[in-house]
Amino acid sequence: GVPQKNFAQRSFFWVRLSPRRNSAQSFTRGISFNIDASRLNNIHPFVIPGLKSGAAVLLHGSAVLGVHPSKKQSLKMNILILCTGNSCRSQMADGYFRHFLGNKASVFSAGLEAHGLNPRAVATMKEDGIDISHHTSDVLDTYLGQEFEYVLTVCDNANEHCPYFPGKAQRIHHSFPDPAKATGSEEEIREAFRLVRNQIRAWAQEFSHSL
Repeated sequence: GVPQKNFAQRSFFWVRLSPRRNSAQSFTRGISFNIDASRLNNIHPFVIPGLKSGAAVLLHGSAVLGVHPSKKQSLKMNILILCTGNSCRSQMADGYFRHFLGNKASVFSAGLEAHGLNPRAVATMKEDGIDISHHTSDVLDTYLGQEFEYVLTVCDNANEHCPYFPGKAQRIHHSFPDPAKATGSEEEIREAFRLVRNQIRAWAQEFSHSL
C-alpha cells in the first residue's frame, strides 16, 4: 500500500505493485498516475506490465525515479552466450551484446571447455572500439542452475551439447566459423578474425534491436 504518514509534506513516495495491477494508470487503489513512458528509461518495459509482483517503484509526478535496490537486479534480462572454448566467437559476441544492450541486460559467456581468451580476438575487437581484454574464459558449469531469458549458441558443437536450463530460457542458435582455425600468413589470419567479428557484430546488433 501507500504510506500515509507525512504524505502531504513529501513529493514522492513508494508504491508497491499488486500482481493484479498491470495498468499504467492505477498502480494502487484510489490513486491514479499517468506515467510518461518516455521517462521510464531502463525500467521500461518491465514496469508496464512485466514488473514482478511486490517490486517497489519510487514515483514523483509522472516520472519513475527509481526502483528499490533489492529489486533492481530483477529488471535486467540475463543472456548467456555459448561456444566450444569461450575463447573467440562467444567472447566477441559477449562484447557486442554488452555494447548494444548496455544496462538493459546482464550478458555472460561460457564454453563447454575454457580455452582462455584468444589474443587475436582481443586485438580484433579493439580495432572496432570494443575492449574485451578484461573478460574471463569460463566453463558452462559455472552457470548451470541460473535462469536466463536467452541462451545463444554460436557454434554447432555448443548447440549440440547445450544442457537444459531451468525457467523460460529461449534457445537461439547461430553458427559462425571458428577464426582460431584460420591458416595462412599473419595478415590472412587477421582478416579471418575480422570477417567473423563483422558477422557477429551484425547479428548481435540486429538481435539486440529486436529486444
